[in-house]
Amino acid sequence: MKRNWLMAAVMILALWAGPAARAADDQAAQSYTKAEYDTFNAAVNEKEAGQRAKLLEDFIAKYPKSTLLPYVYRSAAFTYMELKTYSSAMQHADSLLAIGESVDAMQGLELARIEMYKTRATAFYLAFNQRQITTKEQLQQGRDAAAAGLKYLDQWKKPEKLTDEQYAQEVKGLRILFNTDGGIAALQLKDYKAAVDFFRASLVVNAADPVNAYRLGLAYLQQDPPRYMDGFWAVARSIALKMQGEAQIRNYLKNQLMRYQQPTCDALIEAQLNELVTLAGGSADRPASYAIPSRADLDKVMQEATVDVILRDLKGGGDRAKIVWLAVCDAEFPELGGKVFEAAEADGAVILKVFTAGNPEEIRAGTQGAREESSAQEGAGQAPSAEGRRPLIHRPAVISKTKTAPVCTGAVFSCHSECGEGSAFLRWNYALRLVRPSILYCPILRLSVLRW
Repeated sequence: MKRNWLMAAVMILALWAGPAARAADDQAAQSYTKAEYDTFNAAVNEKEAGQRAKLLEDFIAKYPKSTLLPYVYRSAAFTYMELKTYSSAMQHADSLLAIGESVDAMQGLELARIEMYKTRATAFYLAFNQRQITTKEQLQQGRDAAAAGLKYLDQWKKPEKLTDEQYAQEVKGLRILFNTDGGIAALQLKDYKAAVDFFRASLVVNAADPVNAYRLGLAYLQQDPPRYMDGFWAVARSIALKMQGEAQIRNYLKNQLMRYQQPTCDALIEAQLNELVTLAGGSADRPASYAIPSRADLDKVMQEATVDVILRDLKGGGDRAKIVWLAVCDAEFPELGGKVFEAAEADGAVILKVFTAGNPEEIRAGTQGAREESSAQEGAGQAPSAEGRRPLIHRPAVISKTKTAPVCTGAVFSCHSECGEGSAFLRWNYALRLVRPSILYCPILRLSVLRW
């Protein structure tokens, strides 16, 4: 992908290139022969890039200890960038950088080290995008060069030829470039912690970079154990910032969420995904309070849930209602107990009113004296007690009398009127079995909340 900061870096490189070769005329006048100098001049002044590269390589082979080699390495690095032979550009940039700080004192090479750090980093980035970085050694060299470039950048002083604004923009672009290279290399080397550090540093400089936001998300999600929340947020931010290939990235994030949450209602993932993208688009950093419940979180809700608790939590709203809704939507309950309060025959079927709870003890505790209390309150014109002893479910089941074993054929349950008119509608499909008089146990196959 073309990057504005990368193109700017290449353009400034072009502006810097050139003077060092001419400065060699005055460099160490007594340290090389006339033949050596003529060979050097012929190489660096050659107009055709391919021929220039050949002449520069010939010079390096013929004069391996020449004092002109720093100028030759610099010219060769630029030449191979022009030819898009990025591996050779990196090789010659490394050769100049290996000389060290003594290069800074050579006339015309005052900027050579920052030039070569930039040239090498640009070459690595372009080579990686063109699938020319194929070995572990190349990746390690790219990561190490990026780290060295960042260290040198911290001490690099403003050149006289640059304005304050140009210098600030140059430092900004180089910081992004070096951190991007380091992050790419670390990610490929499976050094995910280092990749996170590089990409986060890049995004500090340019928080609106969708590509590095996506790469940061990958680094988080591939750690062991994965940092799910940070990874989801970073990938969602890349989508919000209109990353190229948005549809594929959205599908990737959706699959990651599915694997993390394993919801019983797949449709709920889409709603969470949309909310996540919207929130991440407004902030580069995930709020500490933001979290998406995991499968373990939902399982815990289910383990602790009874129908009355579920309805109470859903009615309460807020974050608790959200996680309960995720847990119970189309979920499976292993067993549900209930006590029959009323039985009436109608149209060849038996209509039962049932109080439900997790075990017989809870049923007895919750229903003891309920009918007497309810009748007394209603006779006195009082509202029923809200202490939980009145049957929560008031339209629970239609049981066929023709079956040997009673079968619930699609009962519709609704919350008691104290919870609000039509607060919840749940459909149950299960087989009933009587374990003793007036106690029902229902192995639940599926619970679907039809509307909330």
